[in-house]
Amino acid sequence: MRIAVVPRRSRLLGALALVGLALACTPATTGPSGLSTSAARITDEAIAGDLALLRAWQQRLDVVAATPSRDPARRYLTAKANAWLAFAREEYWANDRGPVIEESVAQASRLLGVLVLSRPQAVEATTPLISGTRKVRPDLWDEVQRFKAHPRFELVAEEVAQLEIELVRAGHDAAEGAACSAEPHERRATSLEAFVDSVLRFAPPPVPVTPVVPLPAPEVIPDRDGDGVPDAMDCCPNTPAGKMVDASGCPEPTPQTQTVLEGLEFAIDRSALRPRSREILDSVVIELQRRPTIPVEVSGHTDFMGEDDYNRQLSAARARAVRAYLIAKGVDSTRITAVGYGEARPRDTNATSAGRQRNRRVELTWQLPVLLDLLPSCAEPTAEVTPPPTVADVTAVTPSGAAAIRLDAVYFETAMTNLDADAIQRLDRVARELEGRTGYTIDVDGHADDVGFGESNFALSLARAYRVRTYLMGRGIPGERLIVHGYGAERPAVTGRSDAARARNRRVELTFRTAPD
Repeated sequence: MRIAVVPRRSRLLGALALVGLALACTPATTGPSGLSTSAARITDEAIAGDLALLRAWQQRLDVVAATPSRDPARRYLTAKANAWLAFAREEYWANDRGPVIEESVAQASRLLGVLVLSRPQAVEATTPLISGTRKVRPDLWDEVQRFKAHPRFELVAEEVAQLEIELVRAGHDAAEGAACSAEPHERRATSLEAFVDSVLRFAPPPVPVTPVVPLPAPEVIPDRDGDGVPDAMDCCPNTPAGKMVDASGCPEPTPQTQTVLEGLEFAIDRSALRPRSREILDSVVIELQRRPTIPVEVSGHTDFMGEDDYNRQLSAARARAVRAYLIAKGVDSTRITAVGYGEARPRDTNATSAGRQRNRRVELTWQLPVLLDLLPSCAEPTAEVTPPPTVADVTAVTPSGAAAIRLDAVYFETAMTNLDADAIQRLDRVARELEGRTGYTIDVDGHADDVGFGESNFALSLARAYRVRTYLMGRGIPGERLIVHGYGAERPAVTGRSDAARARNRRVELTFRTAPD
């Protein structure tokens, strides 16, 4: 037997058709939605059937909601259908005998049909009031219309849909004289209105869509050895493949790289340099001046012939002789240290004449090149070395050498962006610390708790960050130093769903970073 696989959209259409067929065949004890009439809703069998039907509607709606969408109209209608269905379910459990259950299910069914059968083009201009419902809080209804017309409506689509149904529920309970039942819905609607208003008030304008302009084909620049330095600027155009090079195209030293000064010769038992040794050291001077910020160690070594103390003193004297020659040629004396190791660090065996000759040597060790002040061309280097720029004094707010440090954080009430007295006190302290300083930027990172939807939480976190930035600018901190980010609920400070945890996650963090002006 062959089993056909039916696409999900077709399954939904088929389900809706079956519901319609079932409704056509349902006896008079049920309403248009298939739910039992209030008169028939007195047996366990009728109630069980009604609850099964409500669950079926919810399952169909969950299938639609399971597909993520950035379309604000689709997200709005999905949230609104969910809210209508929740309204019907809660009124059913409250044993409401009026038309509210039937009409709420009908509204949810209508919106589900729009979501399944077509692509929503726009949000609903108005929300129908069910039979016997009073229109309460006209001011909030007016705000709903303003929100729908806002250019950043996509940030709050779900919340606006919930706000409308909360107003419908408040109006329904008020019409029935149940003020105590109406009050929570009206309070919820007020809270949603404040949340949506704060998000839209501080939301950045929509990002304009920039047309993609194809880039021109890159110009082919000759680079014979493939080291990334064009031939026209390459002082060493035949560098072996894989070698790290400096800005002039020549191999650069790596941290703690040791160079044995091969061919360096001294008189026997003396530290005086022979003429040929000076030629070798002249090439070393060029390398040292090419990299004027890297400190080096000149180390002297001997074979094992002779006394330990004598060998150590001789090796140190030869290292000092090399250092003195380099300094005389213009190398900065503060960069060079000289040390003698005697026979303590043999390079080869002392059992043969050739091994002992290899052990009698002077080595040059490059020390930790953190910043390479490399020459940009092949011009002959000079002895003048420009010292690196000094970093502005920021020790009051960051420890020495730190790249970044968290300054402080300010906290917010649920769905709010206003700064309370504690936040203002913290920001004033930060402003005082930064007064008159240069050479820094501040990351202003906004965060939200896990209440609400992803898009609206992102917008709320961004609005909070902009509120803090605006306040700090008013205290004299240049706006270009304040870099705003919004992270929504993606980076909680603490985990958990308690009120205390959420209160710590509703925050804006300030991070100090050193940066050249």
